[in-house]
Amino acid sequence: MTLTMRKLLSFFLLLFSCTLLYSQINVDLKGLSGQKVVIWKYALSNPNDIKKDTLLVDNDQFSYPISDTPTAYAIIPSAAVYNRAGGGFYVAQSKFIELFSLPNETISIKGELHPFYTEYAIDGNELSSQFAKLRLEYLDASIAAVKADLSIDSLQVAKAAKEEINSVFKQRNAYFTKIMEVKEHYVQNNLDKELSAYLLLRYPLESFASIHQKLDPKIRSGIFKHSLADKYASYEKLQSVNQAEKNIVKGNIAPSFELTDIAGKAFHISKFKGKYIILDFWGSWCGPCIQEIPQLKSFYDKYKNEIVLVGIACNERDDAWKRIVNKENMNWHQLLNSTNQDVSVLYGIKAFPTKVVIDKDYKILKTYVGSGETFFNEMAALLN
Repeated sequence: MTLTMRKLLSFFLLLFSCTLLYSQINVDLKGLSGQKVVIWKYALSNPNDIKKDTLLVDNDQFSYPISDTPTAYAIIPSAAVYNRAGGGFYVAQSKFIELFSLPNETISIKGELHPFYTEYAIDGNELSSQFAKLRLEYLDASIAAVKADLSIDSLQVAKAAKEEINSVFKQRNAYFTKIMEVKEHYVQNNLDKELSAYLLLRYPLESFASIHQKLDPKIRSGIFKHSLADKYASYEKLQSVNQAEKNIVKGNIAPSFELTDIAGKAFHISKFKGKYIILDFWGSWCGPCIQEIPQLKSFYDKYKNEIVLVGIACNERDDAWKRIVNKENMNWHQLLNSTNQDVSVLYGIKAFPTKVVIDKDYKILKTYVGSGETFFNEMAALLN
């Protein structure tokens, strides 16, 4: 190796080591020493792939490496987690630190932990700095909302009067309204800022759609473009669901569809004329769906000669779907919803579980939203 090549190699190694040294988040928070810190993060290009790290902090300080792609973070100290009076945990959002990073940045966070909030300022990333400053405008309301939530929990455990609990609920809701008003005011007056795009992602779908088109085109195609596109797709899906819902009424012919079952065979409801068909829209991620599986199994075992029970797993990965079906021995027809033909949209499904009962002539009989005894009692009466 020539002397020139050695010098070049040494230069690039030094440059690389400097990048590793300085591409990080440096946190200095008074009161943080001895606490466990949880860091949630996701690449802005893939907001559904959320990762988690846990650190133990000494001397109120820690450093964390910055990702090599634009990334969002939530830093949550253990002091943000409260034990609920009624059991379980409550996480105070007023103690979160939310920030963003771009590759090769050095970000500094300095502040102090207080009983009900974290005081901090951020340097090194303009978007994060803007967000920290905006947060100060609604911080008092955020602190008050945390106190109200904890108060409600204590009142419920103490079996306080309903009027007293409702009064605190109203106060808490007023604080949330104040927080939202501050954010909405910022968005309306800063349609050319990346922070507005991030705040807009927290809007209800209808409100989101009306403002999304007003964003500066550079912002719509900026670092939040993937999240904005996903949210707008959800809005368009909701519009389709709303339209389909109008047709899923008693007496209307049930929409036809074709999906592949768990054995890889094509499934059509048109094969089952003369029996009641029950479409059960569910998911392994849905707590109430999982909780009612034993009751659904008993129901199917009792009436399997009179009905066709069809599980349609939605928003689901193939492996997770197959695993839960096999684990729970769900021995009725099992289908995985498809993005190519989204049957949940076709049937106007907005919540899970939802069951659609189709009569012997392929007409809609009734829709049952959520879990509970009503479906089982009414079907037992019908089938008996």
